[in-house]
Amino acid sequence: MSIEVVPEPLRRRYLDSFPAKADAFKAVLDRLSDGNQESIRELRDLAHKLAGSAGMYGFDELGQQAREIVHAVDAGDGSILLLGMTRDLVTRLTQMHADVG
Repeated sequence: MSIEVVPEPLRRRYLDSFPAKADAFKAVLDRLSDGNQESIRELRDLAHKLAGSAGMYGFDELGQQAREIVHAVDAGDGSILLLGMTRDLVTRLTQMHADVG
């Protein structure tokens, strides 16, 4: 099976979406500290989407980081751990975008 390379304009558009993705995660972070289950589900959904798409665009480590959040939510890990993991992900998204901007 051959691996197709995503054209640079599409990869760039994906990179340009990182600030919006970071903002979405930050919004969940603001609500997550309350430990509310709806926020935890929303966090899982955001992380799941990022985990699925990041690898397609060549951002395997970012996808793995998002997958770890999904696994932590599924394992029932506490909100303190999820807060830290999500903050790290937001930092990475922000830094990756700044590095190419």
